[in-house]
Amino acid sequence: MSNQKFKFKSPEGTALCRRLLQERLPFTPHDYQLKGIASILDGRDYLGISATGSGKTAYIYMTLHVIQAILNNPAICPDVTFPEDASILVVSPTTALEENQEHKIKEYGLTAKAVNSVTKQEADHRGENIWKDVEAGTAVILVSPEMLSSKGFEIILHSKIFQARLFAIAIDEVHLLNSWGTDFRPAFQQIAYMRARFQRRVILFAMTATLRKGKPMDSILGFLGFHSGGYDLHRRSNARPDIQLIFRTLNATQGSDRFPQLDWVLRETGKVLIFCPTIRFGFKLAVYFWYLDPRRAVLNQIIRLFNSLNSPEYNRQTLQLLEGTNKSTITIATDKLSVGVDVPDFQMVVIIEPKTLDDLWQKAGRVGRDRSKVSGARVIVYFPKEFMKTVLSTQDGNSSTQVDTGEKRKRKRSKKAAGSDETTPKIDDGLREIILAKCLMADIDCQYDNPAQDEPCSQECVTCLHLAPPPPTIPSAPCICSKCVPERSPPPPEGKSHKKPFPERIRVTKEMRKIAISTLHEFREALWADADEIATGMVPVESFLPDVMTNSIIDNFPTLLSKDILEPFVHGARSDLITASQTLLEPFILDNQFVRARAHDLLHILWDLHMHFDDIRQLKKDQAKAKKAAQNNEQEAGSDIVEDSDE
Repeated sequence: MSNQKFKFKSPEGTALCRRLLQERLPFTPHDYQLKGIASILDGRDYLGISATGSGKTAYIYMTLHVIQAILNNPAICPDVTFPEDASILVVSPTTALEENQEHKIKEYGLTAKAVNSVTKQEADHRGENIWKDVEAGTAVILVSPEMLSSKGFEIILHSKIFQARLFAIAIDEVHLLNSWGTDFRPAFQQIAYMRARFQRRVILFAMTATLRKGKPMDSILGFLGFHSGGYDLHRRSNARPDIQLIFRTLNATQGSDRFPQLDWVLRETGKVLIFCPTIRFGFKLAVYFWYLDPRRAVLNQIIRLFNSLNSPEYNRQTLQLLEGTNKSTITIATDKLSVGVDVPDFQMVVIIEPKTLDDLWQKAGRVGRDRSKVSGARVIVYFPKEFMKTVLSTQDGNSSTQVDTGEKRKRKRSKKAAGSDETTPKIDDGLREIILAKCLMADIDCQYDNPAQDEPCSQECVTCLHLAPPPPTIPSAPCICSKCVPERSPPPPEGKSHKKPFPERIRVTKEMRKIAISTLHEFREALWADADEIATGMVPVESFLPDVMTNSIIDNFPTLLSKDILEPFVHGARSDLITASQTLLEPFILDNQFVRARAHDLLHILWDLHMHFDDIRQLKKDQAKAKKAAQNNEQEAGSDIVEDSDE
């Protein structure tokens, strides 16, 4: 198609594409989208770089809609030819992104199928061959990188039907070739060799929001086999002038169990997405939030975890909740949710320990994607305290790479003598630069080579004319990042709880906690002994009342489970005491059926503990009074002795 007479990348070609797409889509494409698909339709390899949420996925379905319109009526454009039953093969980095794109593409009238380990297993259980299903008739086939080296994909490669109809290969989030492809997902390396296994006419186009100039850009071009003059590059600004970018230092580490610097999250009203460096970190953070606010967090299910250890169905439900309602307001995720997933109304994104600047800016792109639903969007990035110390030590040229070589040798010998092969973790150059920069957003523009101003759409773009507010083409001024506008009230430092301690008359001391734990463990043993052995013989005793529930119950002794609250349930004459007891304890026992059946018995145990604690407090008071009286007597006796000696 490179020798075709008609050029889509011309005023006539652009007008044709706009008209055909207006007939097939419920919106008008932006001018920059038309520019991208025109290059692809002309048979040019293409690399598109633009901000998150700018509609890069549309390149896939818009291209195919134009092709299908021309195939259905060749008279529209008789000078060009396309493969019959044309298809595009899309390589996506995550299953969540694949399924999100599949859903979106189907919404816009095309057939699509995500092929990954999950969907393949589901098809196998139904007795279906998922690769055979996509060989013909499916317009968009979305595959994970791991599938490129599978036996099923090998079959597709040798299928004459599929080879004949493949029009293009699309690589989404292509920047990940630089990180995931050389790190923990070597399957990304297969992308570099895939094109050579198809016919030469097949076009390759790639999309991303985060591709820095210099080495990162050169590396990607090398991966794709793009050479100067052989491809079209379209770079738009990936800046987000509508968000406030804030950097903070986090005192907690991945080994911590308490995160008081993040307590403020529970007070937010909009949707909050928190990216954690590991699944374990995310789980501990969720448990910490649950401790702080068990009734609201658990009963209303406002906290959801999104990671690869969850079942695919649970993760799908989380996305459905996020896309459809405001019920799930706090989502704690890993990298699995960092690319391509389009939830329009995240009010805030919190990023803990980003690995690279690309990682940071991709995750930041999840916030405020629909500006008609979100205003005042914020991205708050937490860097570990030791990490910040290391980076800031380089500010005046005193970088760790410039440490005296003699000192380096001493450190190396010291570690070797101690039997340690520990090495200083490499700090991403992009992160180092932005932390040391005077303005965060200005540094984003510099590192990503953002144009000073994006070319605005023409009057033909009805979408831009009807948008309120219209899409920005230049950064807002003045900048409101945390370097330009430092925070007035930084979050409280980690350490002792900033909450006021409970009064002594209701406080649970360490001694009382030990007694309560022992008592509740006895109750747990009783539940286990009384259970039906046939039904629960393989259930460990810890599951009957897990320690996390025990601790939550004790933590709430002074408040939600105080004597005043328990008394009506223990001494009341209501006929529904058992049901009422279950309702009171529900935030603490969740769906634990073992405890639920004995909820009223548990309340009696808690009441007895309160009585016991009162006795302990009274005993302490009596002992303190006796001690003070004894001290007074000693002082009086000493005074008498002094008086006698004076005489």
